[in-house]
Amino acid sequence: MRWTFWTGVSLGLLALGTGVLRAAEPPRGGVGAQGAWARPKDADRALEYVGAHLRLRPLVWLGLEGALDYRKESYAGESVTVRDVPATASVLVFVIPRGPFNPYLVGGTGVHFVRTEAGAVVV
Repeated sequence: MRWTFWTGVSLGLLALGTGVLRAAEPPRGGVGAQGAWARPKDADRALEYVGAHLRLRPLVWLGLEGALDYRKESYAGESVTVRDVPATASVLVFVIPRGPFNPYLVGGTGVHFVRTEAGAVVV
């Protein structure tokens, strides 16, 4: 747990640092990859997910973001497998659109496409 906390703090400081160093005009868009890895105390194995996101800034004060991820978990000694593909869309309203610090309000929606397989049976 301690490793995860300090990783998050480091990534947050990195994001803050890149925001301070960028030009006054915000970027018009970007593409990125995302992922996570965790090993809960009572889990048989680690959980991981991977995905990608796209962010657009059609107006200096408005941002649009979409993300698509993939996650797979196994239970009961690998006899039950759950595959989850969440797709999300968000709208970002930048309160201070220019400058080294850009706070924003965000709202969005999402849908999960889930497939469960139990042995040879697909549910």
